[in-house]
Amino acid sequence: MSATAPRTLIAGLGVTGLSVARYLRCRREPFAVWDAAPRPSAVAELQKASPTVTVFAGEPDLRAFAMADTVIVSPGIPLQHPALQAAYQAGAQIYSDIELFAHEANAPVIGITGSNGKSTVTRLVAHLLAAGGMDACCGGNLGEPALSLLRDPAPDAYVLELSSFQLEATETLQCQAACLLNVSPEHLDRHVSFEAYRDIKHRLYRGAAMAVFNRNDLQTRPGVAARSAISFGLDAPVRPDDYGLREHAGELWLCHGHRRLLPCAELALVGRHNYANALAALALAAALGVAPEQAAPALRTFSGLPHRLQRVASFGGVDWYNDSKATNLDSLQAALAAFDRPCVLLAGGRSKQDDLRRAAASVARRARALVLFGEAAEAMADAWGAGAQVCIEPDMAAAVARAAALVRAGDSVLLSPGCASFDQYDNFEARGDDFVAHVRALEHGHA
Repeated sequence: MSATAPRTLIAGLGVTGLSVARYLRCRREPFAVWDAAPRPSAVAELQKASPTVTVFAGEPDLRAFAMADTVIVSPGIPLQHPALQAAYQAGAQIYSDIELFAHEANAPVIGITGSNGKSTVTRLVAHLLAAGGMDACCGGNLGEPALSLLRDPAPDAYVLELSSFQLEATETLQCQAACLLNVSPEHLDRHVSFEAYRDIKHRLYRGAAMAVFNRNDLQTRPGVAARSAISFGLDAPVRPDDYGLREHAGELWLCHGHRRLLPCAELALVGRHNYANALAALALAAALGVAPEQAAPALRTFSGLPHRLQRVASFGGVDWYNDSKATNLDSLQAALAAFDRPCVLLAGGRSKQDDLRRAAASVARRARALVLFGEAAEAMADAWGAGAQVCIEPDMAAAVARAAALVRAGDSVLLSPGCASFDQYDNFEARGDDFVAHVRALEHGHA
């Protein structure tokens, strides 16, 4: 990388980096791009639209980073990267794409973060706003990058999923409503500690007109960062503005204060953790003026997102579920709690350095058999194998075949890995797609 780089430098040319490049190009601002191994298609797109732009590849030249006034960093690059540290030490401003978005957003923003459930809640909030007649643009850490959502005329609202990687380089975003769903140990290989990770999540509350937090998770309480706060939880709400569950005539209901909104049994989503997601979404939609009584019926028509406790097949008296998005132990335990009958659990992958014993009781309650794969398989067998039949398989094809041999009519088969996918796959979507493909082949053979 040459020391003649323009004063604005984009670090990373993935989906986010490309969105930043398009944004700067539209503003006619000069920039350069660095990526250790940029995709040829991304480079071709960039240079076709901006022939004079320089794209640097390979090892970064720390002198060039030190010359930059501004570095726009993609979420996949840690702030501790030597090149970013060189820029910071030389006085450069280091921003996320969300910081750029914050300066340009021309409509109220709903921001959603958390260790688990944020994609589901983000899509669900957009669904509820649409049911209330609002035009909402949805993206951020899922779907379209935030900068790609900007448009004229403006929508009624932006609904953004935000990761800790984005929030750690964001300073001025002020949400109309900000929600921290839950906090559990996550990304500790990148963040210094659990406390540091939690504090980064809390950045979303700063300056928010309304904070929506999970009163069942003390780590989400906003303190004084937001101007007002509303809670949700799986217990009965005490304050009239809070959201929770109440039992009435033998049924569990979603409630706003003392007002019943919808029986939980009528939700299209499965599992108690999705009751919490629905309550959070109702609170966030209400912050933009869609009354919970108006929004609640739309919960009947939102069936969730792929790879998130998604039923993908039912044959031979067995339901097969793809929960590949469960990349940590809390999401695995939430998936297990959604079932009231035995299951064969497929789990494994690359551990996030969590204590596997935390999930032992949940696994023992619901999993009749364990089919384990990937780098964490042996450790999972040691932590969970006391009360269930355990099989270790080399890959997904063998794991699905083993599950089919172990499962009984009336059981479910659940892929909920509890681990990252990067030992065998590029991402959790590829892992889930592989599972679904093998299940579909089994279903075809069963027909």
